[in-house]
Amino acid sequence: MKKILSKIIAIATIAAPLAMALPAQAVYVPDWDVKGNYQWLVLGAYSHDISITAQNSDGTFSGTGGYPAGGPYATTEVITGQVTGNSITFTTTYNGPYNPGYSVAVSGTIAADGTMSGASPWEWHMTAGSARLADEPEFDGQLEPSACEGRIGSPVINVTQKVINDVDSGMAGNWAIDKYNRHIQVWSTGDDTYCALVSYEGKAKAVAGQTGPGGSQTIGTGVVAEMEGGYRAAFSGTLNPNPVWKTKGSIGSFDYGCDISGACGTRPSWLSAYFTGAGDSFNQVWWGWFYDAEEHGSWLNSSDGTYGNIY
Repeated sequence: MKKILSKIIAIATIAAPLAMALPAQAVYVPDWDVKGNYQWLVLGAYSHDISITAQNSDGTFSGTGGYPAGGPYATTEVITGQVTGNSITFTTTYNGPYNPGYSVAVSGTIAADGTMSGASPWEWHMTAGSARLADEPEFDGQLEPSACEGRIGSPVINVTQKVINDVDSGMAGNWAIDKYNRHIQVWSTGDDTYCALVSYEGKAKAVAGQTGPGGSQTIGTGVVAEMEGGYRAAFSGTLNPNPVWKTKGSIGSFDYGCDISGACGTRPSWLSAYFTGAGDSFNQVWWGWFYDAEEHGSWLNSSDGTYGNIY
């Protein structure tokens, strides 16, 4: 998988990857992929099926539809449109047998969670289906050693860790149980000051019935997302000459024992395992995770902004 983005926010948690449902200063504007199946509700009363089957690199798309949703259809429809940033426009033309040739142009916006709605030419919104992120965002070097400015020599800590049964939270509560490999690297940047890069790669097993991490829709059954991300942190403290864990190589496997309610067993802190007096100064200067569940959507949660959803 690729990597994610840039910018700055301070967060003081280090045990879990994940999903800090905090306001972020959005400097990243995603491209949206609207291919998929939707239900389109017009004026709160008229529900249509829409299937967008093709989307081009310039954002133009095409598909078919039918009214009423679920059929049998009084009319089938031909859909053409375009996505530009967070804006969506499309035209639907009836094939009949009801009112063949009738055509209407519609415009609206795509929200951060991928849901679509508008007020032109009348109020409408999609009651099922969401747009997904068109491209996997780039980390932009945020988790590369070069991002640790002022690092001195080789890392004082360079270990890998396997974690299972870690709970993952989204914008509306917990949504998945994760397993991942974590790579922890720490460099000295001066007298008792350090830079840490902590990267993750694994899977998030979504729990059916929970709200999607983007804050809307209900997660279906059998949804699993590939997950990648991490954070860069700066802190001061004293490196323990006899740390709890070894400083190089694998430190083994850890079962956090979490359930979807957020109840967990032991979740040891790597910071406490290696340093004393570091907790108060620990500052995540960049963080970001990207989840890709293919046809079930994708979600970016980062200090640059939170976009998309999984359902």
